Formats: sequence, structure tokens, C-alpha cells
Amino acid sequence: MTLDKGPCMLHAKLGGVMAIEPLHLSGLPEARGRQQAALAPDAVGSVRASVESRLAGSRELLGRPGIQDYLAKQWEFLGQHAPAQAAEIEGIAEGYGLSPRDLSAYLHLGILDHRPVPVDGCSTFAAVNADFGTFVAKNRDYGGDHRELQKVFVHSDPESTGKKCLFVGSLGSPGAFSSGMNSEGLALADTRVDWPDPGVGWLRYCLMTEVLWRADTVEEAIEFISSVPHAGGGSLAIVDAFGTIASIEFGHPEAVIQTSRAGAFFHTNHYVFEPFADTAGQDPVGSAESNSRARLQVLRQAAERYSGRTSLQEIVDLFSSHDAAGGSLCRHEEDGEPGTISTAIFCCETRRLLFFGGNPCESPAHWISF
Repeated sequence: MTLDKGPCMLHAKLGGVMAIEPLHLSGLPEARGRQQAALAPDAVGSVRASVESRLAGSRELLGRPGIQDYLAKQWEFLGQHAPAQAAEIEGIAEGYGLSPRDLSAYLHLGILDHRPVPVDGCSTFAAVNADFGTFVAKNRDYGGDHRELQKVFVHSDPESTGKKCLFVGSLGSPGAFSSGMNSEGLALADTRVDWPDPGVGWLRYCLMTEVLWRADTVEEAIEFISSVPHAGGGSLAIVDAFGTIASIEFGHPEAVIQTSRAGAFFHTNHYVFEPFADTAGQDPVGSAESNSRARLQVLRQAAERYSGRTSLQEIVDLFSSHDAAGGSLCRHEEDGEPGTISTAIFCCETRRLLFFGGNPCESPAHWISF
């Protein structure tokens, strides 16, 4: 496929790619949660301020009796069905001097708060590629403090029989808060999509982390995802080192799942699969989401041109592209609107992450591995 770079000069060339060291967390989930604060002590105040500010800004919503009851049921569900994820949240909360229930409420605001505020936008593209193997790419568009809090982590768990997980996420949040890959070459990346009535079930961030620890292939991931209830909201692209890709949209309690061994899947911030495509509220709100349909069209056109063979540079060019009609995948902060805080391209065959820690059109490229 041939991709337009748009009016902005492209700086994200791979000739100067460098290696950087992620934060390494090891031990059981609670210990890994505590280590976030210990390994990045200069950010402790920023994490606390970010969580407390978001909770304070949502005080009216969180004070509603129905919301409090829902959050209590979700915490109970997490403890019963996702004890490892609950333990990691408890460890993170302890490390930053926060209440675990407050941190859980903070993590749920992504599916509970439907106000048009600067929120996670994001674009993903997953494909089977004959030139460098199956991959999933994501532009992470986020507002608030997450540009400062964003980190790349490698997690090791003594109970995982040697498996490791590489996550792109944020300090103060668990595991695969944005995207990730395990050492078996299974990778995934999400986008935010509002679901009007969340229910009791797996919160997407916890589900993503669980999948990477539990599964080695797309087939195993789908088997688990299909067997559990979901809180609702969001999309997920999953790819493995054996040439299978999957695209998932989460409702409550079910999810719509498509799989393929050819072509590409892509997502922005509204539902595209039936029956969710007719869900009420399908005009995305929030400054980061208002261009969701325009970005989706850019990705759709790229998928239509995609032949199954492409260079890694062409994928970087796509995610660095700027479109005067509003479909820019590389978004720059302007007038308080969130911008692209990173680009992650997970290459399953080589088990490596190509990472840009800012706008990909001007940030240096880094290779990160286990």
C-alpha cells in the first residue's frame, strides 16, 4: 500500500531507531503493583494528583447511589473472578498511598463518565503481514496527565512458568492499560468506545492483562473472552505469532468477535459491528472522539489498499499521517484537546515493540524487547 504523509514533514524515520530500557516489575501481582511507585519515585506525587483530581472532578457522578452500588459489585466481581488483577490494583494503591476502592473507581470512570471531556481517543490497525509478521499498531490519544505518566513495563511473574508481559500503560494503572504483548508473541491493543449502560463483568483493562497472562494464541484468547461477562465498552484487536488476528467490540454482557488469517482489522471510537453499530449514542462525544469516523475512514482506505505485504516504515507513515479533513491519525494537542502521546507497533514474530513516546511524526523511534 502507498500512504500519504500529509502536510506535516515526517520525522519518524526508522534509520535512527534506538533501544530503551522499560521499567521491569517482578513478583506476584500485588508486589508488582507496589513496585510502580518504588521504581519511579519522582512521579508519586503526579500519580496521586492525577487520580485524586479525576475523582474530584467526577464527585457528583460517583456520589450517586446507583453508581456506588455498581462499583461495590464490580469490586466483588474482581475479587471473585480476577483475583490477580484485584491484587495488582491493591498493590498499586498501597504504593501510592491510595484506597484500593478509590483506585478501582478511578479505573471505572472510563466506562461510567460519558461527559464530553478530554478522554482517550486512539486508533488501532492489526494485520497479517508477509514481510515482517503479524502486527498490531496503536496511536494512543489521551488528555490530562498521561503523557507524563506513560511508561513501558516488562512484568515477570514467578507463577507464570517463564512467561513475561510487555505493557504500554500509565503509572497508577494496572498492566495492559493501553496495549501489550506477551513473550509468546500474543499482542493486543484497545480503543475507547462508550457503552450506554455498563454492567457487572470484566473491566477491559483487567481483561487485557488477564488474556496476556492466560493465553498464547488468538484462539486461546477468544475462548476465554467468549466465556466471561463483560462490563461493556471499548474495542480490542488481538494478534498472534501464528498469523491469526481478531477484532472485538464489547457490550454487556456479550462481545462481538471476528477472526481472520488474512487482511486487516481497525478501530477508532465507535462501534462498527452489528448489532452494536445501532447502539444509542453512536455519535462519539469528547474532543478526542469527535473525529472518530474521519479516522476510521483513513484506516478503512489503508486496509483496502493493503495487500498483505508492507514495510514497517509504511505502517509508521500511516500512524504519522495528517489529514486536513479531520482524519489525522497523528493528533497534536491544541486548545486543550488531547493529542497522540505514543505510537506502539507490536511485531509478533520477533517479539519486539517499536515505540514512539510522543507524536510519531516528530518523536524518535525505540525498539523495546523482553
